Amino acid sequence: MSTDAGEATLAMLAAFNARDEAAFLARFDESIVFVPLLTSTGLDQPAYRGLEGMRRYWRDVAAWADGRIHAASVRNHGPFAITRATVVATPHGEHERSVAVTYVVHARDGRICELTTLADAGGARSSFGLEPGDGQDAFALRLPAVGHSVGAA
Repeated sequence: MSTDAGEATLAMLAAFNARDEAAFLARFDESIVFVPLLTSTGLDQPAYRGLEGMRRYWRDVAAWADGRIHAASVRNHGPFAITRATVVATPHGEHERSVAVTYVVHARDGRICELTTLADAGGARSSFGLEPGDGQDAFALRLPAVGHSVGAA
């Protein structure tokens, strides 16, 4: 498969927005490590690991909110891509909220093996009605302890 990281990211977002779980899961390597928005903003939520972790993520999102992700730009850097996007979510029973994010994606053989969501911590927490935190974590980056994370950092 010759799909680059940017193409893999856009295909993953399209499947997410279409609510096509099978197509969404097909975009990931079996060793995927996903650091979602709320983890990268400092809340104590573990990363999702492996395809079973991504199935759990799919169920977690469906239980929490309806939403879409709008990609604004994608830049490829070899096996990595940086995607700027807006997450628009409507938590069940609440009003629509949005937050600007950046996805750092590492793809191997056309499948995403590392996915990290970054955002201004205070802005993201505020957008989703969460506690603002102590102000010390305006930017946090957590990547898996693997060699490929060095390039993403």
